Amino acid sequence: MSEPNRGGRPRSSRSTDAVLSATRDLLAEVGYERMTIDAIAAKSGVGKMTIYRWWSSKSAIVADAVIEGVITIAPFSFPDTGDLRADLHAWLMPAVGLATPPEVAALALAMTAATTGDVRTGEALYERFTGRDRQALIDRLQKEVDSGRLGSDVDLSVAVDMLFGVLLYRLVTRAEPSEQYARDLTDLVVGGLET
Repeated sequence: MSEPNRGGRPRSSRSTDAVLSATRDLLAEVGYERMTIDAIAAKSGVGKMTIYRWWSSKSAIVADAVIEGVITIAPFSFPDTGDLRADLHAWLMPAVGLATPPEVAALALAMTAATTGDVRTGEALYERFTGRDRQALIDRLQKEVDSGRLGSDVDLSVAVDMLFGVLLYRLVTRAEPSEQYARDLTDLVVGGLET
C-alpha cells in the first residue's frame, strides 16, 4: 500500500473514496495505459497536487483501490474435470490473452506496476490475491499427485511459479494472444509433471 500521508493533514475519507472510485471507472473506460492522474483528478474532483501528495503513481492508486475493495477481483478458479491437460489449457487460454476482457488485462498490468514500486503494496496484494491463487493451483496439482497421475518427486511450487512467471512475462511484454502458445505451454508443463 502506498504511504497514506507524507506529512501534513491526514487524508479526507471522502476525497480518498472519490479518487479510488474515479480510478476504478477510468480503468474500465480507457484502460491502465491511457489513464492519467489528470483524468483521475478531473473525474474525482480532487486536486492533482493532493493526489500526488497521497499516492506516488497511478499504479499505487489502483493497488489501493484493489486492497480497499473498490476494484474487485473475481476469486481464482482452476477447472477440475479430472483431465489436467484440458483443465490447464482452459485456464491458460484467457491467461495468455485469449478471451480476456480488456479491463482484466488492464488491472493485471496496473497491479504488476504497483508491486514493482512498493514492497508493502506487493506484499499486501500477494497476501490477498496472488498467494491465494498460487496455492489454489498447487492444491489442484497436488490432487493429481495424490491420484498417481503426476510424479511425486516434482516440486509443485516450482511448476506453479514457472506458470505464473511466464504469464507475467507475456503481460508486461504485451505478447500477442496465441492459442498455440497455450497448447504448447500446457504440453510442456503437464509433460514435465507426469510420471
